[in-house]
Amino acid sequence: PAEAARHLVLAGDAPAARAQLVAAAAEARRLGAVDEAAGFLAEAAGLGGEAPERAEILLLLAACEAWRGRRDAMEEAFGAAGALLERAGEPVALAAAHAERGRWLSTTVCYPAEARTSFRRAAEILDACGADAPELRALALAGWAWTEAVDGDPGRARALAADVRGATAPGDDLVLAAEIELAEATALMREGRFAEAEEPSARAGALAARAGRGELAHVAWVNLA
Repeated sequence: PAEAARHLVLAGDAPAARAQLVAAAAEARRLGAVDEAAGFLAEAAGLGGEAPERAEILLLLAACEAWRGRRDAMEEAFGAAGALLERAGEPVALAAAHAERGRWLSTTVCYPAEARTSFRRAAEILDACGADAPELRALALAGWAWTEAVDGDPGRARALAADVRGATAPGDDLVLAAEIELAEATALMREGRFAEAEEPSARAGALAARAGRGELAHVAWVNLA
């Protein structure tokens, strides 16, 4: 795809070139070549396009930068994507972007206080626009609960986790279930109840692994160490 993209750029077909570069980035990430994936996405983002498409590419780039541990580059790409979504009037997509930023900041790039801000902002955007996005809201609240547990108020973490449990059916979303278990385990550890935290930590790790979220499983299994 990358070589095809070069020919398409020369031919003046930017939309097709962007698509090929995004495909090349996906293949590179699948192979663990995150540096190469970031390069392809940066090139794709520079080829213009409609705001929602450019924002999606920039968010993919931000995710790569998070995996590379480059927080400044991650924030730059995220900021550009967020600005595009705001101008395009896409509040649900913007909320989803904030929730995703929260995940980066609570896993691969660990800044719990900033993660809490991002998760909370995602929930606020959904409340403000009145969007019917229960799954996204639940994910944002679950992430917010974890950040409260690790770097805030353990009691609020439990309350947020309870809100999510009350609004969702068990087993509907493995990632959501893992995040709730992780928030519960972390809150218990903050309260000094380490033995009680082992079971929810193990459940969180298993659920995250089943969902293919290795970075989330890693956090849960570190709690067990």
